[in-house]
Amino acid sequence: MADLIDRNLALSTYQDVCDGIACTECKMHYDDYGCLFEEWIEKLPSAEPERMTGKWMPGKETGRSMIGDAVIAIYYDHFTCSRCGRVYNTEEKPKWRHCPNCGVKMEDE
Repeated sequence: MADLIDRNLALSTYQDVCDGIACTECKMHYDDYGCLFEEWIEKLPSAEPERMTGKWMPGKETGRSMIGDAVIAIYYDHFTCSRCGRVYNTEEKPKWRHCPNCGVKMEDE
């Protein structure tokens, strides 16, 4: 799973560490215009939040609860996180809003 970081926080942390000093410790990353780390941080691609969602994928159907002809509930042998593939042995769809393993937000259906 991709790490989501706050670009502004990364830049301010970098500035706190370098404190305007001409990077004597990292001269290989320093040019006439300043430390290249700041430029690299600004050029990093941003994550696409819409891709950071998942779904609970049901396993094999094991049964149904019915009243007359109406299906009240469907039971499965397990559910799997579509993002990380972690299997949860539960008959009903997990109620968690995020996967406990990878942290991805689960889409509402």
